Amino acid sequence: MKCIIPCAGESSRMLHIPKHLVQVAGKPLITHIIDAWKDSVDSFIFILKRSSSYMWEYLPENSAVVFQDEPKGLADAILRAEPYVDGRFMVALGDCIYEGTFEEKAFGLGVGVWKTKDAKEIRKNYLVGISVYNGLINNFTEKPEVELPWGNCGMGIYFLDSRIFSYIRRYEGSRGGGDFTFILKTMIDNGEEIHPVYFHGHYINVGSPEDLEKAEGILSKEVETSEEGKT
Repeated sequence: MKCIIPCAGESSRMLHIPKHLVQVAGKPLITHIIDAWKDSVDSFIFILKRSSSYMWEYLPENSAVVFQDEPKGLADAILRAEPYVDGRFMVALGDCIYEGTFEEKAFGLGVGVWKTKDAKEIRKNYLVGISVYNGLINNFTEKPEVELPWGNCGMGIYFLDSRIFSYIRRYEGSRGGGDFTFILKTMIDNGEEIHPVYFHGHYINVGSPEDLEKAEGILSKEVETSEEGKT
């Protein structure tokens, strides 16, 4: 299985420092993402800007590079990797830190889900609705106003297959934030079964300098265990 890592986004909230090279626990952020999956996948596909030459030295040997020079969103980035994948693959966003384990299960399509009472983190990502009848994902709410005590936080981890590409090509909305969530909802509406792949541990979408301290804590295992829910 191949792992697609999109790294062509803007870094405006990081004061225009390349987000993927920000140091977290003594290593660039992108290195932590690679280390998290290098023993689980056959190879990596990185989505970069042509101007991102500073990234090349951090990429492992078993990598391919695809270019996305214009900020057209996550869906467009994934579509650009289509010639390099066959069948099942995964997507790991290049700005998410996690320490823990995913439940192993057989599935076709899946989304990483972290059960948490961290409402702020859910608002930065999206709320995942899960059917109580068949255990499948039935809805996604982008950057919601959520009620405590618990919620299902959609992570930047996706387990996909080649079906996704036709849905991306048919998408007619605006490109950018939320486009991929809308496409996943469209797949559900069309009868595709998307499974929650539950994660046990700690997670953060690193979007600002303020997130770096928490990311350091996650990787050094100094975060409060009360932030994590149990599935």
